[in-house]
Amino acid sequence: MKKLFLALVLIGLTSTYAQNIDDYVQLLRSDLKMEKTALISEVMHFTEQESKEFWPVYREYELKLEKLGDERLENIKSFAKNFDNMNDEKADELIKNAFDFHEKKLELEKDLYNDVKKITGAAKAAKLIQLEHQINTLIDLKIGSELPLLEKTAKEEKDK
Repeated sequence: MKKLFLALVLIGLTSTYAQNIDDYVQLLRSDLKMEKTALISEVMHFTEQESKEFWPVYREYELKLEKLGDERLENIKSFAKNFDNMNDEKADELIKNAFDFHEKKLELEKDLYNDVKKITGAAKAAKLIQLEHQINTLIDLKIGSELPLLEKTAKEEKDK
């Protein structure tokens, strides 16, 4: 768990190394996957049969989650690129993309829950989703703390 927190702290360094952000994100993802795997194994206490059936399902979930993460990363990059000259149209596009990301992520979590429930039962599947939410909350908190709020939009500057 300590390594997971370290990986989250390192996310904050991405603005310093923006030219290598894609490589850096891949490195963080790799570390995060290893930490999540260890944490899930430790917390979930799968039987041998459950483990055999669970991990392929979870790897598929992780692949889909990574694709969603790519969409989120592109949205964040667009936010950064347009930050100083944000207009209503771009802000609307960015927030709609963010809403879309969260909706897709929720559907992905529901699918994971239903797939894991077939393997382990509802209680253990719910425990996994709780664990995913705890991890994702930490990640979201770190990302959110690094993204500045818009101070002035281009329209506000024009109206001055």
